Amino acid sequence: MAIASFPKPVREDIARLRDEWLANGLSTVPVDRANAQRSVEELYLTHELPKPALYIWMDSPLGGCLGAAAVKQLPELWGQLGGQLGEQLGEQLWGQLRGQLGDQLWEQLREQLGGQLGGQLWEQLGDQLREQLGEQLREQLRGQLW
Repeated sequence: MAIASFPKPVREDIARLRDEWLANGLSTVPVDRANAQRSVEELYLTHELPKPALYIWMDSPLGGCLGAAAVKQLPELWGQLGGQLGEQLGEQLWGQLRGQLGDQLWEQLREQLGGQLGGQLWEQLGDQLREQLGEQLREQLRGQLW
């Protein structure tokens, strides 16, 4: 059905809507972001969809295309970045933990085991050492004095 076959008031409405949409599409006036966001949320609500969690505003349709392409690449970029950061952070954190925990564990082991082992060794070997040293000193003194 050709537009010419519509009644004149309908043709005028179609022409007015066409001109309005064309003017909006070609406009360089900054967008009313709050109003646009509300309109998008109403559209999602009308279709029973969850509203967008993120709004990215660009200055031009070209910027929007570039932004959309970048957003599509985010999972891959996050994967690469996450792998690199995870590896670097893992190495650094492991080095720090190993250094700190190693020092703390060594100190605790030295204090606890050193005290226990030292006491046991002194008990077991102390009498033998005292006896041997005492015998050697007596022999030397006896040899020098007599």
